[in-house]
Amino acid sequence: MQLYERYDPIKETLASRDKKMNAIIVPLCICFAAMSIVYVVRFFAGGFYTPEDGILYYQIFVEAGGGALLIACAVTTVLLGSRHPMLPRYLFAAAYLLKAVFTTMYIEFGYFIFYVIPVMFAIGYYDLRFSIRTSAATLAAYIGAELAATRYGMPLISFYNVEYSDGLLFRFSDVGYAYNRIVAQTVPTALMLLFLCLLSVFLSKSGADSLLREHKINGEKAALDKELALGNEIQQSMLPDRVWHTPFFSAFSYMVSAKNVGGDFFDYFMIGENKVLFTIGDVSGKGISASLFASNTKALIRAYAMSGYEPCEILQETNSSLCSTNKKKLFVTVWLGILDLETGDCVYCSAGHNPPIIKRKTGETSRLSSKPNFIVGRRDNISYSQHHIILDPGDCIVMYTDGVTEAMNGEGELFGDERLLSFTEAYPVEDSFTKKPREKVFDFMGEAEQNDDISIACLSFSNYKISGKTERSFKAKREEYPHLCDFVMKFAEKHTDDRRKLNDIELSLGEVFSNIEFYSAGGSKKITDVSVGLSAENGVLSIVFTDDGIPFDPLSKPDPSLEENRKSKVIGGFGIFMVKKLMDDVSYQYNGKNILTLKKKLTEE
Repeated sequence: MQLYERYDPIKETLASRDKKMNAIIVPLCICFAAMSIVYVVRFFAGGFYTPEDGILYYQIFVEAGGGALLIACAVTTVLLGSRHPMLPRYLFAAAYLLKAVFTTMYIEFGYFIFYVIPVMFAIGYYDLRFSIRTSAATLAAYIGAELAATRYGMPLISFYNVEYSDGLLFRFSDVGYAYNRIVAQTVPTALMLLFLCLLSVFLSKSGADSLLREHKINGEKAALDKELALGNEIQQSMLPDRVWHTPFFSAFSYMVSAKNVGGDFFDYFMIGENKVLFTIGDVSGKGISASLFASNTKALIRAYAMSGYEPCEILQETNSSLCSTNKKKLFVTVWLGILDLETGDCVYCSAGHNPPIIKRKTGETSRLSSKPNFIVGRRDNISYSQHHIILDPGDCIVMYTDGVTEAMNGEGELFGDERLLSFTEAYPVEDSFTKKPREKVFDFMGEAEQNDDISIACLSFSNYKISGKTERSFKAKREEYPHLCDFVMKFAEKHTDDRRKLNDIELSLGEVFSNIEFYSAGGSKKITDVSVGLSAENGVLSIVFTDDGIPFDPLSKPDPSLEENRKSKVIGGFGIFMVKKLMDDVSYQYNGKNILTLKKKLTEE
């Protein structure tokens, strides 16, 4: 049974191999035929032959005939090799062996190497039947040629028995000549040739099996590559649109995985009607495990964000969930921010990730530094701190993974933070922005291999969203007041440009916040959480402070008297009194939490 029949899956590969091997036959045939022709011409041109030199003329016929056979084999290969791939190899073996058999009759030395060539040539076809036939024919041809040469060929003196010698004169007896030649030359050489024939058959079979294994491995690799490519498509489909435009913000992103699937991720989505979350992360490691870990992280962030958690709480809950199932000991660095579209207030938290770049509408760029919190996924019960920044329309935040800044060229030089910072400052953040750094990075790398995923995601704040209600949480500590004040005043400025009313609101904020900071903890070291809700309806701005401190009604005390304070020389109690004077309405209620509501008319009736 031929290899084509036994190894049907590799027909195409073997057909290609046949074509290459048949291409080798043609120059071999021409080369050996040219050698025969040169041999004939050389002796004729030299005048070495006479009509009486029968054995020499026999040699001429053999060389010329063998050369003609080889030329015929070359022509047949060219004409019929593509349609009958087996024919050229059989013709070559037959032509060469015939020439070798007849040449053995007149060559005075062993012709063993001539018989080795077709055997070794058969190995390259990986065709078991052809190798067996060629080996058997070669072995039979050699033994037959040796037996014929023993009786009819040119005698070799070394195999005669010497009867006597007289100086340089020897007399030989032909008794035992055939026996001596067969025992001393034919049998050992035939055994060596038999070994080569068996080796040829073995190598042809093992070569075919190796080819089949290679085909299977390539098939499995192709299937795996297909699965990985599908995984890459799925991963890309799980990412948000590369470009997302709204009237209030725009988001742009780009990712190039170092492998078919990567461990980078980014996301941006709306939380309710007035907030947008944007995040980026980088999982340790590469490949499928990192991709699955990234997908799980992104899904958890979405789930906790939709539940109303703050950025620090989102990362805390995500960290706890990942730690409970993280048997592979992977981890992920994350940067996460939530932008209030009504106020421009951005609350963000970093878990060991590269600080983003903030580009102001003036073109000024800087790194958005923050406290370096611990990575996500490796240690449970981790607390994360968050920070605030106010974005104005026209400001942009550029997030990236370390695959950008740690991209390395052939000289071992890193792309670095400064190049990215300079690039961000030079180019506007728009649709094509995220592709340009990628091009810069790959131009910088040159021929060097990409060793890490390259991801860039940007958010550009376009305009405030004017609506009737928003809310934000803060800690009742002095460092948080500037963020609270910016949050409220940005909202108020969208609804009035009356500087007097805005000043009244700002003064009231300071008094109320100081009051909550001082009284809500009740003398303990606990830091109270304060929620500030804003709404503007029918020309009235409402500011609702809700804290979880001890019950305390700041309106329960009577308004202070200036005359009494002058007599007792005790100054105080004017803070809330001033708030009541500055605002149009101040009310308090306790419903498990302290709720203080301030109202200010923004329009005159």
